[in-house]
Amino acid sequence: MANQNPQPEIYTTTHTFANTATAGTQNIQTVFTNQSSSEEVRIYSIAVNRFVTGIGEDMALGDTDFTVRIKIGNSYVPSQEFDVGVVMASDSKTLVFPTPILVLFQQPISVEVTWQGGYNLTTVGQDVTVKTSLMAELSSAQVACAPGEMGYPQSADTMMRRGA
Repeated sequence: MANQNPQPEIYTTTHTFANTATAGTQNIQTVFTNQSSSEEVRIYSIAVNRFVTGIGEDMALGDTDFTVRIKIGNSYVPSQEFDVGVVMASDSKTLVFPTPILVLFQQPISVEVTWQGGYNLTTVGQDVTVKTSLMAELSSAQVACAPGEMGYPQSADTMMRRGA
């Protein structure tokens, strides 16, 4: 439940790939927003960081080695995956969406990171971790009520029949 309206939120997932992983290995993490039925979540951007365990950030991994997809409920939003290397190349390591992604009540968020195999993880000799952070806000859902009433949310055609 939101303590303020809107309330800023950051949902973080960590995806670890063993140095023995094969190309096409996918790691899926699910985020639960714990929102109530009268609240909605809007995701505005995703930040990505990739590092080799025990060595540090960006140890000579190729730019197109990892891709990320976001799944809301049963649908991918946006519909295509994007390169972690492109996001990592920016100064902020953040990809801002042109339109926020809307998450409604009881819709889980899945973040899928796939290793495409452009670089040999065995050569690195250590596990590779991709960390994602979804920057979002939790707010009360806006509802349509008849003018001047504090009633139950109504559809547009119900309001039209009442002459609202």
